[in-house]
Amino acid sequence: MKKFILKKLSVLFIFSLLSIIMCLAIMIFDFKAVNDPFGYGFIAMAVGIGIGLFGIFIDFLLALIIKNKVILNITELIIVSLFLYSVWPN
Repeated sequence: MKKFILKKLSVLFIFSLLSIIMCLAIMIFDFKAVNDPFGYGFIAMAVGIGIGLFGIFIDFLLALIIKNKVILNITELIIVSLFLYSVWPN
């Protein structure tokens, strides 16, 4: 099992997993920030978890299409960099 997980690790998978873990941690440990009167905190956490699940799905599809591990990781690094550049506040 350990070899399987290490073999399947990629940039997008790790980024997506961190996104899901961070959203769950914020929901558990900083509930007052999430629980605002308008419900935007829960919407933001749902979007964060959704982006993480979508990233894992895209990683799965790219792993099926691209067999070379180096090219796969470079492609996913470009995708993650473009995503972070588009959502980073200026």
